[in-house]
Amino acid sequence: MSAKLIEYKGKKIIFADHRGLAGQELINSMSELNKVVIQNKYEYLLADFRDTTLSTEVMDYLRGQDTKEAIKCYKKQAIIAGTGKVMGIKKFAVNLYNTMTRSSIKYFGSEEEAKEYLIS
Repeated sequence: MSAKLIEYKGKKIIFADHRGLAGQELINSMSELNKVVIQNKYEYLLADFRDTTLSTEVMDYLRGQDTKEAIKCYKKQAIIAGTGKVMGIKKFAVNLYNTMTRSSIKYFGSEEEAKEYLIS
């Protein structure tokens, strides 16, 4: 699994590194993350989606029950989407996801920006 617990300015954050993943590999990574979050009740999520491919199958997984259960644990969620045109597509996907699931995930161009948001 590509998730680990990090500490940033006194806050414990679960960091999920999904960089470069696509398809079933990305779904498997997110599934493992959801299991850990549900089991441990982590409150802050930082997920790195730079260089990932968000397919229909990935979006279907994100709308599923495992993800809905994990979302209930979080106080704040942040995504690193990168920069440029790809970030625009991922912003659209995050906005669509937020609307469908009533989530409030925020997206950022850098890890530092996302961490600062989480601890604020």
